[in-house]
Amino acid sequence: MVRKCCPFRHRKRADGAGFTIVEMLVVIAIIGILIGLLLPAVQMAREAARRAECGKNLRQLGLALDLHHGQFGVYPVDGEQGYGVGAFLLPFLEQEGLYQQLNPRQIPLPNPLLARPELEGVVLEVFRCPSAPGAPRTKNSGFGRTTYVGTAEMFTRAIRSEDIKDGDSNTIAMGESLADHGWALPRTASCSVGPNRGGSFSSEHPSGTNFVFCDVSVHFIGDHIDPSTFRALCTIAGREVVGEF
Repeated sequence: MVRKCCPFRHRKRADGAGFTIVEMLVVIAIIGILIGLLLPAVQMAREAARRAECGKNLRQLGLALDLHHGQFGVYPVDGEQGYGVGAFLLPFLEQEGLYQQLNPRQIPLPNPLLARPELEGVVLEVFRCPSAPGAPRTKNSGFGRTTYVGTAEMFTRAIRSEDIKDGDSNTIAMGESLADHGWALPRTASCSVGPNRGGSFSSEHPSGTNFVFCDVSVHFIGDHIDPSTFRALCTIAGREVVGEF
């Protein structure tokens, strides 16, 4: 007697052999959608970490300014002996050896157009926001680059804490800048316009810029800040009424 073969048995085996092309395309499409949803979240998390690191740098600079004032009775003067504020903060940023080699209080900056690689050309991460673009050194001149700059009100002359009549918590000391500038070189910023509006202060952070105040607090100031409020935050004795920021 001849046994008949069940046609469904072979069909079931063929059907379970693998995915069809349509099923594969559906899976690929779902994976693509998930990646598309996850990438912005990953990028946002990375930027949040970079912004926090930037704020940490500014807090270190604020503490260094405070320690400088505690030792010398005044904040550093930008342009003294041809050096910028950053050079005078080195011993308070765990860079005593570099500071001793520069000796900025006694020896003028030899060449303001060209850095010595082992001194003014040293790249110091505390002076650089991790979100900022550009090379670690300034173009052509080779100075170690900084993305932070102080206000003109604070550093163009010797300022004591008692000169800050507007209050330490209402006075900006330093903030971010995207200018191609070296930490050893003198430069101060004006506050004629708010951050990221074509003025001196700017950043690569979405919607705002980090600043350290004279009380060593760090604030992220949004691009939408009222210009008059921002200007008031940059004065040391304007006696303005500071609004929300």
